[in-house]
Amino acid sequence: MSTTLSQDHINFDSSKIAAIIVNSVKSNPLISIKSLVAEIKNWYGYSVSYKKAWIAKQKALAMKFSDWEESYNHLPIWLEAVQEVVQGTIVEFKGRPNVVEGVKNHSTYILVCVFWYFKPSIEGFKYCKPIVQVDGTFLTGKYHETLLTATA
Repeated sequence: MSTTLSQDHINFDSSKIAAIIVNSVKSNPLISIKSLVAEIKNWYGYSVSYKKAWIAKQKALAMKFSDWEESYNHLPIWLEAVQEVVQGTIVEFKGRPNVVEGVKNHSTYILVCVFWYFKPSIEGFKYCKPIVQVDGTFLTGKYHETLLTATA
């Protein structure tokens, strides 16, 4: 006998939900919040709020893929490894200190831009016709900016 409860359970917090949905999120990181809400209702009979399911999805993503801040902290290490493996690769990244209430906080930096150029690409461009192509895409994660790429 299955009973469907129409309200949210007080002990069913976003951390517990994240532990439940982590495999669904891992297999499909683009799964919609509405689908997660439906899955939770099917499995446990509780209707969780959209907000709680969204927070749970963010926690599940962080559990499987690490969080945004940690990913940014890994970027310099990754870029240095690329330079070591692909000799002749050019890498540049710039950041600025985080500003909190008008005061620069030099313990945290905000990533402004990253540039890398692989040595094989440098060599290959010698044989290409001159052209400049710029493309962009909107970031839809925690940071809503625009990612631009340029090829010349």
